[in-house]
Amino acid sequence: MTSNSVKRVGLRAAAVLAVAASLAACAAEQGSLETSPPASSGTAAAGKGACTHVDAPMLDIPAGSDAEPRLRIPVPPGWARNTELDSVDQSLRFTLAHTVDDTGEPPQNVAIVSLDLAEPDSDAQAILDDLRSGLKDMLEAKQLPTDFATTPGTVCGLPAQTLVFAGTATGLGGMTLPQGRPATALHVVAEAGGHTYLIQLTTTTEPDDPKYLRDVETILTGFQVLPPASAI
Repeated sequence: MTSNSVKRVGLRAAAVLAVAASLAACAAEQGSLETSPPASSGTAAAGKGACTHVDAPMLDIPAGSDAEPRLRIPVPPGWARNTELDSVDQSLRFTLAHTVDDTGEPPQNVAIVSLDLAEPDSDAQAILDDLRSGLKDMLEAKQLPTDFATTPGTVCGLPAQTLVFAGTATGLGGMTLPQGRPATALHVVAEAGGHTYLIQLTTTTEPDDPKYLRDVETILTGFQVLPPASAI
């Protein structure tokens, strides 16, 4: 990726984390639930590997075009699509939020999916490394904590990494993560239709609630990146 691309995507990654934190911290009008090993070098084509299956209904995320990878996300009980962010940015493709609980509190647990174009035919590991470095540089420039744990992996056979940010009262991108509420960002690199895509799934959850922790683990583990509709 070029330095400008790294900066742009790094800023986007931080912005998505900030949006997740903001949505988790304030009331949100719920939309309706729609029915329906280490990363390797090179950029893998979507659909080349097996996906991990979880015990939850799967929901297809609307694609911007038939050439984009198809994305599917698990929907644990009590979660539903939230449409509040649909018009914020074209890269933000989907928001899943836990419904208001018995106490009447706003949703504190969210999962946000975004999709960006990367440099064509770029090395996947370089994209992930550059994104992580760009995100760290941006946080340093804003004098924000840069301590996040990184775990390499794969999603449906595609190169991926998971970044875990500890809960903090310090802002990200000008917004604030609620005290003690961690955020996790799953990044996946896929090639489809002659383009290279960076997909990000960002979640926030209550750290001491076993149910929500299981729900978020299900969402992260079962997230799927599949071949585009044009390739079927």
